Amino acid sequence: VVKIVGIIFILLWDRDLKLGLSFKRSKLPLFYALVIGIEIIKYLFITRNYGFHYLLVFGMGILQWGLSLLAIHTVRLHTDRETTDRTCNTIKIFYLLNFLVSLFFLTLLIVHPTSLTYWGQGIDISITHPSAGDAILGISFDTSTANATICCMGLIFFLYKQDNFFTAICGITILLCTSNTTFIFTLVVLVAMILTVRQKNLRLRCVVTLISFVVLYPMMSAKNRTYIHDYFVQLYVLNKDTAFASRSAGAATVARDSSGKPMAERQPSRVDPEDFKVHKGDLKKALGNLLSVHEKPAVKASVRQIKSLENDVADSSIYPSFPREAYMSKPGKFISFVQTCYYLHMTPKHLLFGAGIGNFSSKLAFRVAGTNVQGSYPKRYTYISPEFRYNHLKTYLTYANMDASRHSVLNFPFSVYNQILGEYGLIGLLLFVLTYLGFFVRRYKSLTYGRYMLMALMLFFFMEYWFELYSLVVIFELFMFLNLRESRQKPPAITG
Repeated sequence: VVKIVGIIFILLWDRDLKLGLSFKRSKLPLFYALVIGIEIIKYLFITRNYGFHYLLVFGMGILQWGLSLLAIHTVRLHTDRETTDRTCNTIKIFYLLNFLVSLFFLTLLIVHPTSLTYWGQGIDISITHPSAGDAILGISFDTSTANATICCMGLIFFLYKQDNFFTAICGITILLCTSNTTFIFTLVVLVAMILTVRQKNLRLRCVVTLISFVVLYPMMSAKNRTYIHDYFVQLYVLNKDTAFASRSAGAATVARDSSGKPMAERQPSRVDPEDFKVHKGDLKKALGNLLSVHEKPAVKASVRQIKSLENDVADSSIYPSFPREAYMSKPGKFISFVQTCYYLHMTPKHLLFGAGIGNFSSKLAFRVAGTNVQGSYPKRYTYISPEFRYNHLKTYLTYANMDASRHSVLNFPFSVYNQILGEYGLIGLLLFVLTYLGFFVRRYKSLTYGRYMLMALMLFFFMEYWFELYSLVVIFELFMFLNLRESRQKPPAITG
């Protein structure tokens, strides 16, 4: 809400709505505007769900894309208006404030952790808890993952600017958030920089940063190190012995406390240490089992039958069903992509157009379902489409009702790619590639740190519905427009 008010206030202050959209020389990516236009047409002629509850969902979805368009317009407008030095100073102030807010939450975590329940943390949170990093929210007040990914962008920027202080505070914040996936993706980007940058000084700084991360992260988060090890060992063991995976699934029943909330599940029987030994043949077998999903086949139905079944939320026969051992032995993110592929494969309409706004996989779909996962929503207006109910909502709830160790980015279906493919189809994916990524790729030669931020963004898009959070994507767009502005101001090379 604060972000929406902020965008509206800035627009009223600037009084400049010249977006500069054009198919030839557009000042902004056409993606946001085209998605809005195509979704309105699709709603009228393809989705055709005119019920009041879905009309609210559709309206909020269009509003979200409209705000994204206004946000990038504001960022581009101010980046062009202000001097690059002033923009850089603004960025420094932002990251300094973000660091101070992160320290505030760290202080609460150490001194008075129970107060963190106000920000959605569990009552058992503490500095020694495996999920302690989840409490380190940043200035966006979204999640610790948002905080860590934003700081990854800042880390790349300040490495290029040779600013040791701000490089350090971005790095420290990433370490405090203890987001394993963000940490791994950050290492991937740093390795890419080490291998491809030309400046020896920048390469050395990247090497020092990489080594610092590798040394400090296990020290700051020993339990996360153990978690990563145990998680991948478990995947190996369960896929090496599928019978054990089946027994584990049968043993993993969920107990609930008096309030109905899931408690820690019973652990499967003790594993023989021999199961943990890695042999070449077993590794190949485990990898093959990991990539295979023995789902219950969906009922083959005609397009007319599919349409009638989709209108009946009590019938899930047209969607594939995965056994519990599949959820136990494979990352939920992988299963969610398999579900997306199955849905797109059902009919040409699904493949081309997807399910529509809020109907398959998005922050909006989770919110309006009344799950209190991605925001609250009035119960009397809740809306759950069957495409969402029997695919990604089912996958999310399966892991949410397991032990807390299963509550991981690797298991939840949140992903920009799931959202684009599932709700907007192949047309939406082409729009994203050509008019969003393409906008920056066409200017690739003018980018420096922006190249690695683009790489980082593509990795982070596996983690969350970032377009709906107005945090990481907005920061990314700010850096990209700043990088393009800096390239235009470079003095011409002296020849001869």
